[in-house]
Amino acid sequence: MSGALETLCGQAYGAQQYGKLGTHTYTAILSLIVACLPLTALWVYMGKLFILIGQDPVISEEAGKLIICLIPALYAYATLQPIIRLEWWSFELLIIFSGFLPNPQLETSVTSVCLATMSTLFPIPEGIGAAASTRVSNELGAGNPRSARIAVFTALLIALLESVTVGAALFFSRHVFGYVFSNDKEVIDYVTNRAPLLSLSVVLDSLQVVLSGIARGSGWQDLGAYINLAAYYLCGIPVAVVLGFWVKMRGKGLWIGLQAGSFLQVLLLSAITSCIDWHKQARKARDRLLASDVETQAQISGD
Repeated sequence: MSGALETLCGQAYGAQQYGKLGTHTYTAILSLIVACLPLTALWVYMGKLFILIGQDPVISEEAGKLIICLIPALYAYATLQPIIRLEWWSFELLIIFSGFLPNPQLETSVTSVCLATMSTLFPIPEGIGAAASTRVSNELGAGNPRSARIAVFTALLIALLESVTVGAALFFSRHVFGYVFSNDKEVIDYVTNRAPLLSLSVVLDSLQVVLSGIARGSGWQDLGAYINLAAYYLCGIPVAVVLGFWVKMRGKGLWIGLQAGSFLQVLLLSAITSCIDWHKQARKARDRLLASDVETQAQISGD
């Protein structure tokens, strides 16, 4: 929902229509706080819901307590930096699926380590993606398609260099990396085995975050949502279930399946980005801002 804010505010700033920044921001915050209300009701009963779908009772009870404690953070996140992403929902499903595998304590522990690592590293590409989104939307709003195109190539190059560096560091430290999270030998061995896949995940995630930022800056949130839906829910999750349960690759199969979705997402977003007509996008940004001005003037005249 808040992804639209990056397009509207960025293009309004680029066109020097600063009054629209506050209007768009406050409208988005109010809308997202309202959206948090049904989520709050759901979170209160998450512990019982986990038990209902067959998760380990001990894990479910502790997870339910933690989720209730996180309810205030839900509203803070909605106010400060609310970005709801289909992609992260699909990654969280890995935890639930891991609970259905043999030895659920071990599988959920290793999957949680991988997700915690991804979450820790995520702010780096997220910052690059946010900068790309802002820069692209500003340039389009200002009517500078060539500068927007240069910003895209610069952001992608930075993201590639950053992700390869971090992924390589993670790969070469795989034999000691697990000790950051646990002293259990079995967990450490599983993390070491999963580290090469985790390194690949870092690269794919960094690229898709920046490509998604470019899509938001260009005003293509709807297309980005469809790509996320197709990549993760029509490809990634089904492949993960097949590999994890049917092929019996367990947690490793679940992770490979999600990475198949990430790879498809990067391919689709790359193809779309390469086909963007930047002059056309600049004209659309101008038309959008002019239409907003006409609507505002009409409302003032009506009052």
